[in-house]
This record gives sequence, structure tokens and C-alpha cells, in this order.
Amino acid sequence: MTANITKSVKARIPVEFSQFVLFDYFGDASVSDLERPANADWVGCVGRGGAVFHASDQSIAAHIEFELWSEQPAVDDAAGELARFEGRFTAESGRVILASLTGSPSDVTIDLPTASSFAVRATRLGSSVDDEGRQNEAWRLLVWPVPE
Repeated sequence: MTANITKSVKARIPVEFSQFVLFDYFGDASVSDLERPANADWVGCVGRGGAVFHASDQSIAAHIEFELWSEQPAVDDAAGELARFEGRFTAESGRVILASLTGSPSDVTIDLPTASSFAVRATRLGSSVDDEGRQNEAWRLLVWPVPE
């Protein structure tokens, strides 16, 4: 079987405390239970309920390309030296929200396939400065179901 994109979402999510999430807020998991790495240059962490991603301390928003795949996509060799993270998470409700930590009108709900275990590959693509002099980051999140 060939891996195919089954859903694609683009969003601009506010970055709060240098973080944004892909999380199942519909279940009983808590984003505060996900243990963040102690080092300052971490990219992501995962666990029960979803994932937390770490942006630059200077960034105010993350422009995110989210892709849901039918199975594990090939690794993008062109990503080279870009900051990257890969891990597994569960989403028992079958839905996650791509969101700021405390919620925002720009948060996006994403329906997932029936599996409850997923993998995510997050790549921090770079940063730019907007017309008002504020830093923004570009991210790509690839998600696919994994056998339990």
C-alpha cells in the first residue's frame, strides 16, 4: 500500500509560552501531563492525548501545514538540518485540536481515523518577520495511524 495524504489543514496558531499543541481536549487526557524536555532547544514531546511543540521564544505565531496520512510517509531528505521531532501519541476521542495553549479563535479541530494511536513528525521549517516586525515560524506536521 502507498502512503497518501487523506487530510490537509493550514492554520496560523498563536504561540504562547513558546508552545502550541495538537491535542485531544475531548478526552480525559491533560496537556499538563506531557513532560517537556529540560533542554532549551526541544522541538516536541508526545504522550497520552497528543503533542506539544516548542517554538522560538521570539515567535508570536506558527503557520502550520498539517497533513494526515494513510500510513507512514517517506522521510523528506530535503529537510536536512531543520529542527525535527518524531513521536507517538494517543487520541482516544478520535479528534484533536491544533491550538494555542490557552485557546484561540484560530484553533482548528481535526477529525482522525478510528485508530487511537498515531505518530507525528514535526519539522520547524524556519522563521520570518511580518510587516509589524513580529517573528513567525513555519511548521509542517505529518500524522499517521500506527498499530497498537
